[in-house]
Amino acid sequence: GQTSTQSSAQASGQTRQSTHPAGRRRLWSAIAVLAGLGILGAGYFGLQTQQDQQAKLDRQAALEAQIALLSDRVAA
Repeated sequence: GQTSTQSSAQASGQTRQSTHPAGRRRLWSAIAVLAGLGILGAGYFGLQTQQDQQAKLDRQAALEAQIALLSDRVAA
């Protein structure tokens, strides 16, 4: 189904509609991921200044798990 999807995408590119659901969904998921990463990053660096080394390591592991989860969701 990849080639048919590609050709239909090119066809719809000729008559470009302002609302393209798939493209908009991908855009919003990208925005959501960036926003989530920004929030996580701010929380992570905020914690980094306050807490000890072990808490930093725990937080970093949680952050990496969250990033992996988000990137899996976008790839799906």
